[in-house]
Amino acid sequence: MKRTYSPTNLHLKYKNQIDLLTNGEAFSTYFKIRVIVGDFYETLAHEFFGGKRKNKQIIEDIGLRECEPDLENHKIETFIEVKASKYDNYFKIFTHQVEKYRSLLMNEFPYDLPGVNYAFFTYNIKEVLKECPNDNILIEKLSQKTLSLLVLPFGIIEEICKKSRKFNGVSYKPFHYFNVSQTRLFFKNPEESLKNYGVDPGDLKIEERLFPSNWTIEGNKITPFDVMKISYKDYERWLTSFRGRVNGTKEQNLKDNLPF
Repeated sequence: MKRTYSPTNLHLKYKNQIDLLTNGEAFSTYFKIRVIVGDFYETLAHEFFGGKRKNKQIIEDIGLRECEPDLENHKIETFIEVKASKYDNYFKIFTHQVEKYRSLLMNEFPYDLPGVNYAFFTYNIKEVLKECPNDNILIEKLSQKTLSLLVLPFGIIEEICKKSRKFNGVSYKPFHYFNVSQTRLFFKNPEESLKNYGVDPGDLKIEERLFPSNWTIEGNKITPFDVMKISYKDYERWLTSFRGRVNGTKEQNLKDNLPF
């Protein structure tokens, strides 16, 4: 039987940052929905991971501000990137974000052993524009129809990128597709999913929990949903190996590009 997650705050306040983003400008309804959905799940992730929420940035693909982690927890020296998607869609793992997190892990500032986790939320709203005519109903529906949260460390994200299709168009910055169907496979058989990405399950700890039934956000009762968190049993060992591998690749690239 899954353990129920015990939140420290049962009654969350949703922080709508759409006005902060737009500075009074008229953005599309689609853009507004994306921001509200993002803020909703950052609020949930903040309760799950703790730490500090970063100031919400303009959506990365608009390119109006540098991206930064959605959450940072100083106590566990970890940065969290929050993603959300419909049950029949996909997550965008942006290439420039992955590169920045890779650089962050290669440095010992601000932490000696920095960690990066990706939090993937899935929700079941078939047609958001039709079902959610205003902000309050959208928040209510998200409260009722969140299906799952899958938390993966950066090492697995890199392996996902190696094996997934990449978008290189003009409407978005380059990203890798991570289909929601893949997250469902993790919940069905996490060990097999890890093997499919070339990762040894023996190096990882797999935790499954259930969010409680007495949790609310802006007065809306949150329907319990499944949570799976995967982490390294020996993170320091993995990080040392990761840094050695990246440095080795850099040295080889330098040798391959010598002018003589």
